[in-house]
Amino acid sequence: GLPAVPPADVTDFYGTQTYSTRFGKAGARAAREVTTEPGFFRNMRPIEGALEGFAKLESRGHIVCICSKPLEAHPNCTAEKVEWVREHLGRRHAERALIIKEKSKVEADALIDDRPDLYTYTIGRKEPEPVWKHVLYKQPWNRESTVHDFDMKDWSDFGWLDWLERLAQLSKGRRS
Repeated sequence: GLPAVPPADVTDFYGTQTYSTRFGKAGARAAREVTTEPGFFRNMRPIEGALEGFAKLESRGHIVCICSKPLEAHPNCTAEKVEWVREHLGRRHAERALIIKEKSKVEADALIDDRPDLYTYTIGRKEPEPVWKHVLYKQPWNRESTVHDFDMKDWSDFGWLDWLERLAQLSKGRRS
């Protein structure tokens, strides 16, 4: 097999471009094979601090749910993602999980996502303009992105949430 590329060196969302650049067609093929293997999503480890961050959002009174896009090339993607949520966050969150192709259709205050082109991807596909604010969870492949509303460098970084809560208070004051 091919050597693993360290996560800090991955330069694109799916990793296929990184592997293709380093190893040619064999690299791109290997990256696709790994991401479509049974168990790929089910066996992912939670990002450090994410489960605690999820609990912190809930403790601040926010309704939190998982929203994820299915990988069409992976036949068990949706089931595996829901199983992952059930194992790590519990049955209640698994039942509320949204595995949806077009995230722009989701009504929310904020969407935390590591996809850097989420706005241009959804709007470019003639989907409704999202009502949520895009909180970009920083990763090596998206560090140069500027097409989002807030940055989130790790799960202890809730500066963006403070801003959203202040904006919500301001808008409530205007409606009174």
